[in-house]
Amino acid sequence: MKIFITDNDGNLIPVDGKSVVIELNSGGTIEIAEEYSRDDVPEGINLWGGREPSPSLSFEEIKARTEGLGVYPIAANALHVFPYKLSAKE
Repeated sequence: MKIFITDNDGNLIPVDGKSVVIELNSGGTIEIAEEYSRDDVPEGINLWGGREPSPSLSFEEIKARTEGLGVYPIAANALHVFPYKLSAKE
């Protein structure tokens, strides 16, 4: 997977890394990572609400940095994706 950012003129600038973490103004994050290879699925990406789980973290740490993902289709070629956390009412 190749990762690029765009400058103010729309030019692609390559970035060295294995994933992209986007932090929204609300503080929520979405991580875009390379898909785990499977022969029965076309090449694509994985979107993680919060951050991708790491086996080196405890279950509590993984829960703390995990968020749900809402997906709202807005066109045939566009999705609005947003992180959210469910909260219990007291």
